[in-house]
Amino acid sequence: MVYEAVIRVTVEEDYMLFTLEDFIVHPADYAGLDMTAPPVAEFGLLRLPLKKRENFGAWSNVLWDEKTAVAIMGADASAHIDGEERKDYMLLSADAVKGSRLRGESAALFCTAKEEFLDAVDQFEKDLGLYAGVKSRRSDLINASIYWSADVTPENVDEHIRRAKEGGFHLMLLYYTCLFREGNLYALLGNYDYRAEYPNGRRDLEKMLEKIKAAGILPGFHMLQTHIGVKSRYVTPRADHRLHLTRHFTLAKAYRGEDFLEVEEDPTDTVMADKCRILAFGGELFSYEGYLAERPYRFTGVRRGAHDTLPADHPAGQIGGVLDVSEYGGGSIYLDQESSLADEIAEKLADAYNAGFTFCYFDGSEGVSAPFDYNVPRGQMRVLNKFKTRRSSWRARPNRTSRGTICPAATPLISSRPRSSKRRSANTRPRKHPVCGRTSPASTSAGGASGLLRPRPICMNTAHPVPPDGTAR
Repeated sequence: MVYEAVIRVTVEEDYMLFTLEDFIVHPADYAGLDMTAPPVAEFGLLRLPLKKRENFGAWSNVLWDEKTAVAIMGADASAHIDGEERKDYMLLSADAVKGSRLRGESAALFCTAKEEFLDAVDQFEKDLGLYAGVKSRRSDLINASIYWSADVTPENVDEHIRRAKEGGFHLMLLYYTCLFREGNLYALLGNYDYRAEYPNGRRDLEKMLEKIKAAGILPGFHMLQTHIGVKSRYVTPRADHRLHLTRHFTLAKAYRGEDFLEVEEDPTDTVMADKCRILAFGGELFSYEGYLAERPYRFTGVRRGAHDTLPADHPAGQIGGVLDVSEYGGGSIYLDQESSLADEIAEKLADAYNAGFTFCYFDGSEGVSAPFDYNVPRGQMRVLNKFKTRRSSWRARPNRTSRGTICPAATPLISSRPRSSKRRSANTRPRKHPVCGRTSPASTSAGGASGLLRPRPICMNTAHPVPPDGTAR
C-alpha cells in the first residue's frame, strides 16, 4: 500500500488542530487494479506517548498533574479518540476511520497549564461552533439534584411544582410518558402521540412548561431517542425496513408457511434470548426457537406474524435478518442509525423539546450499532441539531471556513487564523510554556487589525523543548 497523506496543521493560541485533507496517490502505484485508492481502513492523525501523570480523564481524554494538562480531542463525533494505558506511559491518539470519516477528519491537541485547560477547551468549542461543554461543566446547576417524574400533566402539574419547591429542587426532569401515550414497557415509543391530558397537543405542553418555569424551576426532557416500540406504527401491521438488524440473512428458498426458514448464511451464535428471537423479512416478523448450524442452514420453530405483523410474500433471495430487539424486556427495537428513521424520530423529539424545555437527558444512548464511539454521539447530535438553542451563540473566529495551509504529512507547515483584537492584545506579552518553561517571544500583528499573528512556540511532547527558532515540532 503506497500513498501520501495531506494534513493541515492549524496553530491557535490554545490548541493545535490536525485535519486529514486528502491522499496523494500516483497512478503508477496501483496500475492494473480497479479499486478506490488508497485502500485505507484507518488513518492515525495523532499518536502521542506521554509519561504517566497523577490523573487521567477518559471522557475528555486528558492527562494531568498539578502543573500540566495534555489532551487529544475530536473536532466532531466521527473521530476515533483514545487514551491507552501502557506499561510505563500513556498513549493518546486520534484516528480517522473509513465508514465514519477519512477526508476532512480533525482532532485537536492541547498542552496547557492545569488551571488553563478548561479555558483552552472552551475557546476550542467556540471556534468550531461545538456544543458548550465547558460552559455546562462550569454551571452552578451541574451537580444540582433533579425532581423526576413519569406522570406530570397539565392536570397535576401544580401538585408536582409544590412538591419540587418543598424539596428545594430547581430542576424538573419529565419522562417522555408525561407527554405521550404509552402502553407496556416502551411499546409505543416512536409514535409520540400526545396524551389525552393535552387536547391541544403542543400548545398545552408549552403552557405547562411556562408554568413550571414561572415557579423558578427549569424543565428537562427525558427521552429515548434510539428506541422504537413493538406496538408502534413502525412495527405493526408492517415492520419498517429502517429498523436495525444485528445480522443479515438471505432466504435460500421461498417461504410458504413452514415452521422453518432456510437461509444461505450460517446462523451460528445468533441471538437466543427469549424475547429477542425475532426475524424480519419483507415487513413481516417471525419468532423462532432455534437454528441448524449445518447445511441446509435453518431457523427452526418459526412462527409468522410476530408482534401483529401481517403475512407477506417471501421469495428466495429475499434479504432480512435478526431484529435488534432491546435487551430491556423486549418491548422495543433499536432503529438503524444509518437510516432516515433516525432523523424522523429526532424531528418528533425536538418538536416537543422546542415547546419550552431547557435541558434534556438522552436515555438508552447505548442502543446503537457499531462503531459505538461514533453512533452514540451521532444519535444524540441528530436530536440536538434540531433544538432551537442547539449550540452556543458564539461565533467562530473570522475566516474559520478558509482552507488554511495544506501540505504533505511528512513535512507539515503551520497556518494561523486571524485573531480578534481582544485576543491579540492579550497575546502581546511574552509567555512561558507550561511544560518546558521556555519563554516565547511576544506575538506581533503581521498586517494590522485583519493580519495574521505569528503562532507562539508550542511543544507537542514534554521531551522536546521549544526549538530556538520558535517553530512547532
